[in-house]
Amino acid sequence: MSAGLSPQSAEFLRHASVAEIFQAAGVVVSVGLVVIDDAQTVTLINPQAARLLGVDPARVLGHQIADLPDTERDLFTLMTRLDGEKARGTVTLPASSGGGGQVLEVSIQTQGLGSDAVRVFSLRRFGPADPVEAPSSGWAEAEDRLGMIATGLPGLVFHRVMRSTGQIDYPFFSGGVQDALGYAPADMRVTPDGCLGCLHWADRDDYMDRIRRSAVDLTPYSETVRAVTRDGRVRWLSGTARPERMENGDIRWDCVLIDVSDRMLAEQRLSMIMDHAADGILTFDDLGTIELINAAAARVFDLSPGALQGQSVFSLMPDHQAEEHRQALARHNELGGGWIIGAGPHEMDVCRSDGRLIPVELTVSEVVSDGHRTFIAVVRDITRRRETEARLHASEHRLLSITGNLQGMVFQILSVPEETAACGAVFTYASDGCRDLLGVLPTDLTADPQVFTGLMDLAQCQTLRQALAQSADRMDPLELDLYLRARSGIGHWVRFLGTPRAVEAGRLIWDGVALDVTDRKRVEDELTFLAYYDPLTRLGNRALFLDRFPGTRADADRSRSMVGVLMLGVDRFTMINTTCGHDVGDQVLRQVAGRLQALAGQEMLACRTGGDQFLLLVPGLRDRDALLAVIARISEAFISPVSVGPSEFDLSVSAGVSMYPQDGLDADTLIRHAEAALHRAKGQGPGGVEIYTEALGRRASQMLTMRQKIRRGLDAGQFIAHFQPKVQTATGQIVGLEALARWQTVDRGMVPPSEFIEIAEDYGLIDAICQQVMQDSCRWIRHWQDRGLPTVPVAVNISGRQFQNSRQLMAGIRTALETWRLLPAALELELTETSAMADPAQAISVVTQLKDMGIICAIDDFGTGYSSLSVLRRFPIQHLKIDRSFIHGVSDSGEDAAIVRAVIAMARALGLSVVAEGIETRAQWDFLRGEGCDQGQGYLFSRPVCGDAVASLLGQVLPL
Repeated sequence: MSAGLSPQSAEFLRHASVAEIFQAAGVVVSVGLVVIDDAQTVTLINPQAARLLGVDPARVLGHQIADLPDTERDLFTLMTRLDGEKARGTVTLPASSGGGGQVLEVSIQTQGLGSDAVRVFSLRRFGPADPVEAPSSGWAEAEDRLGMIATGLPGLVFHRVMRSTGQIDYPFFSGGVQDALGYAPADMRVTPDGCLGCLHWADRDDYMDRIRRSAVDLTPYSETVRAVTRDGRVRWLSGTARPERMENGDIRWDCVLIDVSDRMLAEQRLSMIMDHAADGILTFDDLGTIELINAAAARVFDLSPGALQGQSVFSLMPDHQAEEHRQALARHNELGGGWIIGAGPHEMDVCRSDGRLIPVELTVSEVVSDGHRTFIAVVRDITRRRETEARLHASEHRLLSITGNLQGMVFQILSVPEETAACGAVFTYASDGCRDLLGVLPTDLTADPQVFTGLMDLAQCQTLRQALAQSADRMDPLELDLYLRARSGIGHWVRFLGTPRAVEAGRLIWDGVALDVTDRKRVEDELTFLAYYDPLTRLGNRALFLDRFPGTRADADRSRSMVGVLMLGVDRFTMINTTCGHDVGDQVLRQVAGRLQALAGQEMLACRTGGDQFLLLVPGLRDRDALLAVIARISEAFISPVSVGPSEFDLSVSAGVSMYPQDGLDADTLIRHAEAALHRAKGQGPGGVEIYTEALGRRASQMLTMRQKIRRGLDAGQFIAHFQPKVQTATGQIVGLEALARWQTVDRGMVPPSEFIEIAEDYGLIDAICQQVMQDSCRWIRHWQDRGLPTVPVAVNISGRQFQNSRQLMAGIRTALETWRLLPAALELELTETSAMADPAQAISVVTQLKDMGIICAIDDFGTGYSSLSVLRRFPIQHLKIDRSFIHGVSDSGEDAAIVRAVIAMARALGLSVVAEGIETRAQWDFLRGEGCDQGQGYLFSRPVCGDAVASLLGQVLPL
């Protein structure tokens, strides 16, 4: 704020017009000031001017010059005539005037443009000594005069001079620069090219161009520039400057720049709003001429804003409407009201540039300022809305047609508290189809909630309430079958299909259809049972398990609990089928299923996956102890025997366990892991339990992979025999060979037995391997005999499974001997002690048959099983083979040496010869020879070699 101005004065100066500013300034300056506007009206005359002119201010102020009394009219006409000649001069007042014929210096400035322009006349008296002498052209007098005027003005008032050399100076700045920009007048900086240093860099070039053009043609110009204040803020300044050429050739501008930042900011905001408004906005005057239009409105009419500005708003309307609206606007201007102004949204058609009519929504409001009317129209293209409405009407028509022909009903139900309706919902709409479907009227159904609940029993009502709650909780579609009994007494199944959506107060509405599905329900139930249940036990099957698992998993995630997957296998069930028949076996399985179902209850899911295997899904496990408790309950369930007719069966169940989420995230993975654990559990004996681990999983995966490879190897005949010689301890001669299984693959070459023998035994493939090795051994025996080599018996290992199927074993041996034309004495069969003692009666029978054929038999790996001496002496065998685990320590372990001595002594007592396996050192060999062992084999003599290499060994005496 300038010094000496009251707050009220400062507020006035910020908002006053140019004329008002000069009016205020004329009261305080010592120079006489007269302001005449564009209509030749005297708008300001200060006391100093009134005294100099000798007039009464009241007689002239506010009057046009032509209306003044004769004396005053002549005086002011004389002044205005000077304005038409030049901007500065002298006037000699008439002698009759109050001035007494004095001479006045008159300076004239024009402020503003157009109808807002005013002329400011500055009056000073010359002394009587030189009444006609022109005033000095010195700048001190001009600065003094400008300083007096600038005292009361806001903004930046300054004096610019362009010297004849082209240099631009600013000899004067008003004190208002301090308030406007924060600079003291003495601190105002000027750039070398004559630009004010406070101006924004982006405006400087245009600013200097205007100054230079004004200096050339001496025409006034208006300017709006940005200036940077001392504290870095940007302010907008606006004003008008008029050049004047001085007598010395310099050009002078008296400049006033008013702070218009608030106005510019408002204009920028208005422009931004207009440019970014989604709706079209245009303004027009009381004749309908478009004054302003934004980009959105231009897009509506497919024209540029420039093409629309200045056009009649009625040119955008169809011809038959344009004249009607033009007359309505005229009536409004004259009488008010009667048109769409202020009446809210109004829909009408308008013309685009291509002549096409489009529907719009138009809202028009009126603004009146200083008697000037401006109309603001908001235009919105509603073409898509009309299209959508048309589609909705078509959809509604189709829906009504479908509803009328639907064999069911369309409904809308609203969720309510249980005290309002027992099922938790009421019908807010029902189509006429409810007459046939439910036997009630639509109005009855929507008026009374008890009408619907009266069609179902309490269980069905509870089912509906739970289904609605679940649908509301998850915002899932409602799909529910209810058994309803119509008023006629006929019961049928009705399927409700609905989609929920939220309405006010947190309530939900379901829109849907209800269909009679009684016949389909019957068929679906039958198909569902076949698809998801085991016909024999009526437990769920694997498909049901897979279907239920995702929901159980979701519940576990919410409660942060675990889910157990138990794969159960009935131990020795194959024996029941074999000995008692499948009918008895099926009855046993039904009783097993009944016990598992009783154990599962409502919390767990029991399923049968095939054969004697069952699955148990156990949710809500918190820790390992809870899992162990379930396993204990399974064991207790089978303590009592299972009775089928007169027979009783003591059953046990082995279990493999996997856990969600530790062991897998999906049902297939968890079942596979539980199956791997069950396989391991069965190896532990009846009633075994194994919990899945990563190591077990890796082993199972490897076993499965190896099993497939073994099957392919068997199909390709890749299993062959390698041979290790048996040496007579007394003579060192080779008296026999043992055929050992080897796997010759294409990709890996020779696979060691340790990698495939155990897997082959677990998966029942060992029989086929033994058969291929027997065939290959017979082939080599035939080959050696054909070459005339010495004949020694070849011992071939047979598995325990082969002993269980004696017919197949005997048939395989006969086929091999016949195929290669060999005598039975060429073969020797070895069975392990464990295999022989698993079913001694069966083993003795098979060995007896082999002996009758002329084939020698031996017990292999003796010492690792649980032989009974009374059983062993009944075996018609010729050899005992001491396991290599005892031979390894005979030279340095007194315990192993004692065992070997005992075995040799026992064999002597039973009349059997003894063969020691795994001899690797001379010390072991010397010990065995000293104890009277009959034969030995091991790496000390030879590693297992192929059939071609055996030819060089036969007939040799090893140098031992």
